[in-house]
Amino acid sequence: MNAPARIARIFTMMAFLSALPPLALAGNALTFGVLPYVSPGQLIKQHGPLKHYLAKTLRQPVVLVTAPGFGAFAERTRRGDYDIVFTAPHLGRLANTRDGYQVLARTGHQVRGMFIARRDSAIRRLEDLRGKRLMMAAPRSMLFLMGKETLRQHGLALGREVVWGKTRTHNNALNAPLRGKADAALTGIVMWRQLDPRQKKQLRLIGSTPPQPGFIMLAHPRLPKALATRIRQALLDFQHTAEGKNDFTTRALKGFAPIAADDLVPLDPYVNAMRETAS
Repeated sequence: MNAPARIARIFTMMAFLSALPPLALAGNALTFGVLPYVSPGQLIKQHGPLKHYLAKTLRQPVVLVTAPGFGAFAERTRRGDYDIVFTAPHLGRLANTRDGYQVLARTGHQVRGMFIARRDSAIRRLEDLRGKRLMMAAPRSMLFLMGKETLRQHGLALGREVVWGKTRTHNNALNAPLRGKADAALTGIVMWRQLDPRQKKQLRLIGSTPPQPGFIMLAHPRLPKALATRIRQALLDFQHTAEGKNDFTTRALKGFAPIAADDLVPLDPYVNAMRETAS
């Protein structure tokens, strides 16, 4: 099978896994739900090593699945379709308080939104976005909610002073100014740091949001506590293994670190804002 055919097969399979109820796919395997914060191909590349590591460490099959969007992922989390989830901090807080998920670990990095514009434009600061088109993805995402609040603090209401350009993923937003689809964009700090230097030279950083905790790993309450403890330890050990020594772990998300449920209490305002956005 040639390379284009293999790539097409991967995307077809990921779309198939995204569309079906996860528990129907897993059988006796652990269902590992990953928030669709980037494209399906990128999810496979970034989280495949962790999936294989967990399967080897736990001596149990692990199935990697996602969902068509943030809303669908949150709903499937609520339904209990996932045994373990890798999700945004505010969605992790919601899953813990509403659905009883056990908090396992957090990524070592912090979530931070980066506002960018083309370097050859007149946009040099957030206030210059007045009347401009800003590309932002996933209204229920932590990044979106942080970006919206940061704009408000600068006297800019999204949808009023700033035109909201909608897109599905944060990496789509990142590329929008380069493609002429928007005047500016909001993306995450990890994607900004990993951007090709040739593309980064064409862009200007015009502002950022305050930092918040990174992604959260949780286990469904149906998992035995002994198994959840093993998963937690495996996550904390991951960065020290051969599988974990890659850009995703060591330079981007910085491995996994301990976290307690009480550490997520400051995220409650973002949970409430997400609920208001969804209503």
